[in-house]
Amino acid sequence: QFSNAELMSTFCDRVLKSGGEKLSETEVEQSLDRIVQLFSFLTDKDLFAEIYRNQLAKRLLNQRSASDDAEKLMIAKLKVQCGTQFTSKMEGMLNDLAVGSDQKSEFDARMSQQGSSLSFGVQVLTTGFWPSYKAPEVALPTQMTECMEVFKEWHDNKHQKRKLTWVHSLGNATVRATFGKKSYDLQVTTLQAVVLNAFNEGKTLGLEDLKKTLNLDDQTLKPLMHSLSCGKHKVLLKSPASNKINSTDTFTSNAKFTCNMRKIRILMMI
Repeated sequence: QFSNAELMSTFCDRVLKSGGEKLSETEVEQSLDRIVQLFSFLTDKDLFAEIYRNQLAKRLLNQRSASDDAEKLMIAKLKVQCGTQFTSKMEGMLNDLAVGSDQKSEFDARMSQQGSSLSFGVQVLTTGFWPSYKAPEVALPTQMTECMEVFKEWHDNKHQKRKLTWVHSLGNATVRATFGKKSYDLQVTTLQAVVLNAFNEGKTLGLEDLKKTLNLDDQTLKPLMHSLSCGKHKVLLKSPASNKINSTDTFTSNAKFTCNMRKIRILMMI
């Protein structure tokens, strides 16, 4: 059973998300107007706000929002209904992204001076505005930690009273992977990229080896391994072959992997 708050927020998500409902600007505004009229009769407005904020965060962080103007419009309509306090966190989230966009070019210039082989960007989120997320203390490759140090130094010089906490579970990466004579661009999460990096040079690793090497627990690591070895694009080979990840499994790079597409998105399956 879904609550009215969930149904209404999910309808908004479909209207505001790219790849959701195919609507014109006028139709989007009309849909939002109707949902706000319904919202005025909703008893559990706080539950709606919590669900809406989580869905807004996913749209913004995954770059799935169809229109910044439509996002601002909906928040403005909720603000008229419920006041500034109701929408302050949502407005803070949009503001974080606007500020981040302004600072990106400045940091890009700083990175270019480093001569790093990685293209590296950071989105800074203000604690309190955004939902809370898991932040596993994964052991990162040296190339990543060097980039993070450059950003930390740059950020600390600009904002001396702020403390950075890295949330790698929200990151994404494009990994250039070569199988035989063909290269592919794998679009993955940061944690998937860290796992793939461990298999460079044709290594074979067991699940327990990976847990120690990457400092990840079963709850985090098993879904990652499932996505890379049991999903549609099996870039890793699992032994023994099955659709379940067990602690005794071993993994290696799939040298025979082929795909018709050069850019491949590897989704988290579970």
